[in-house]
Order: sequence, then C-alpha cells, then structure tokens
Amino acid sequence: MTAVEVPHRPVGYVVGAILAGGEAALVMAPGMAVSIAVDNRLGPAVPIDEAAIRQGIAQACQQAGWGVQAQAPVQLLARLERLPAQELKFRDARNGNGVTTATMQPFKADLEIRRGNELLWSRGTQNYPPTLLFLGEGETVQQAVTKWERPHQDFFTSLHLPPRIPRHDGPTKPGYSLFRSGTWEDVSLPAPKPAPAAGQPPIAPPRR
Repeated sequence: MTAVEVPHRPVGYVVGAILAGGEAALVMAPGMAVSIAVDNRLGPAVPIDEAAIRQGIAQACQQAGWGVQAQAPVQLLARLERLPAQELKFRDARNGNGVTTATMQPFKADLEIRRGNELLWSRGTQNYPPTLLFLGEGETVQQAVTKWERPHQDFFTSLHLPPRIPRHDGPTKPGYSLFRSGTWEDVSLPAPKPAPAAGQPPIAPPRR
C-alpha cells in the first residue's frame, strides 16, 4: 500500500499564487460584465431553440455573479455543430467473433469564454452510444446507434460556471500531474487549438 499526497505540493503553489494575487490573478471574477452569442452550425434541418440557450447561459452567469451586457468585451460563445460521420464497431456478446459496423455522425456542443481572440475558459460535450449497446426486439445495431444522434441543447441550460477563473500564465498557470512509480510527476498541458472559423468544417476527435 502506498500513501499518496492529495492534493500534492504543486497544487498548493498554484492555490497560494491565486490567493496572493487577488483580482489580478483572475481573468473572470464576480461583478464582471459578459455578452452572450450563439454560433449554430447545424442548419435549419435541426431545430434549435437559441432563445432557450441564451436564457440558460444568462442564468448560469447570474449564479456566477457575472452581469450580462450586449456589448461587453468578454463573450460567452455557445457553438453547436456536427462532426463528420464515423464508423463504430460492436462485438456481439452472444458471439465473440461477430462484429457489426454502424455509422454515426455525432453532435457537438461547446461553450467558450473569450476576450477577443483570447480563449479564457471552455467546456464541451458530444454524443456517443454507450460501450454496451442494448438492442430492442427486432432492432438493428444501426437503429440503436442512430438514437444517440441528437443535439446537446440541454448542455447550455444546465451549466455551472465557476465564479472565479484564474489566469493561464505566470504562477497561476494550470498544470497536469500523473502518478507514476509511486510519486507525482508534472507534465505540460497541450496548447488549446483555435476553433474553426464559421463555415469551416470542424476537426473530428480521435475515434473511441
């Protein structure tokens, strides 16, 4: 049995830097003004209630202590899009050698907090079928997979936004640690990639 320090020492350094830095160590704090925008790339064939999305984000902002103003330089951008079609393979639990292929085109939802071209914070989700796919009587694998192809509008109506978001540079820069060989090892986070411009195809994530 190995005793593990949680949180480990680097976490304490970052927390101390944030507390010591006060408002200067934060990019978002209660009382700040934000604007809301919706980038719906799904097209008219997929019905989306953009007013409900804006209302959900506005409520989350209110809970975080942020004020919503139409022209505020910090923008909360809700983006809805669909990824390229992907092939998924499922193995029949009754027959270990039987593999069925189905096609799915996932829906993706992202929320970004931006100041101009600077990305301050982001969260997102996309839909996939579960690892164990249960079929109804007479249902095919493709039919079961297709049921999971639906837009994530409710992602924006159930948001929880952190009232305070630390800076991404200097002593408050976030880090990432792995537990290896009985000790914590700090590793670097990959640099965030900019979102594709409006009208450009999205970048597909690695297949699961």
